[in-house]
Amino acid sequence: MWKTWARRLLPNPFDILLSKANRRKQTSFLLGWNRGMGDVPLGICPLVATIKRRIPEAKITFLIRKDLGPAFTLFPEVSYLVDPTFIRGQPYDITRSHQIDQKKYEVFINWPDPTYWCQSMVGSFVPKLTWPASWDALHKRFDLDPKEEYIGLQPSVSSPHGKWRSWGLEKYAKLITLLEKKHGKKVLLFGSQDERSSDIGGIDLRGKTSIEELFSLIYHRCSHLILPDSGILSILYYIDRPSPLRIVSLWARPLQGVLKQNVPSPNPYLEHIPLIGDYKNLDQISVGATLKAILGETHAPL
Repeated sequence: MWKTWARRLLPNPFDILLSKANRRKQTSFLLGWNRGMGDVPLGICPLVATIKRRIPEAKITFLIRKDLGPAFTLFPEVSYLVDPTFIRGQPYDITRSHQIDQKKYEVFINWPDPTYWCQSMVGSFVPKLTWPASWDALHKRFDLDPKEEYIGLQPSVSSPHGKWRSWGLEKYAKLITLLEKKHGKKVLLFGSQDERSSDIGGIDLRGKTSIEELFSLIYHRCSHLILPDSGILSILYYIDRPSPLRIVSLWARPLQGVLKQNVPSPNPYLEHIPLIGDYKNLDQISVGATLKAILGETHAPL
């Protein structure tokens, strides 16, 4: 409680840092980033917008984990370097990284905290990511019928907080059976290689795609998606590319991610239908409700 009150009463440390950089005419920034992929639009975009608003000539570089590279590719306003020693959830020190030339940077921010520093932008700031044209052809590696409208589905989340974001494989299996056998739909499964041991039906692409290929498949082969609160959802929601997509998302903690940011997608044709269960418990969301939402029989816009 004291920390919350302190943050309300004390000056924002990011404002102090930027004021100092402005006075010193410092324009080259290096920031560390070792969080999840979905935090790129939700955290990096407001951080960079704030820096650019205060110091328009700023040149901003991030030092990141290797797997975050594709997400940063969608945000060409910044540069990034990969440090192979970065491990998610583990401490790091950007000033000691062998990947950087310290003489190139004037301002070092080791652990940026956009949740605190940019909290005033929640509800008003719209993150925007840029689709790279080089990703468009990547879906062609997969032998999928271009005349078919596929439903993309991510059954689990690779995150330290993934347990309470999981709906349960039995429910997903039942939903996929209904979609395929009763409604004649085809379902693509997205996820990691570690999840492939669970057979829940569908066309299993878990562990078979890169991030770039996954998003190419979504834009060129999927008309509908069923997603948990995940990096895929956060990235997809904020890509500034006009493309018809219907996304049903499953939530056990609604004051997170795109629901917390509570702004429209820059994609005017994206329809987002969040289904919200109990706190940290998705059991309240039924297979029937999810089926109706994805087929367009119910509508609960963000």
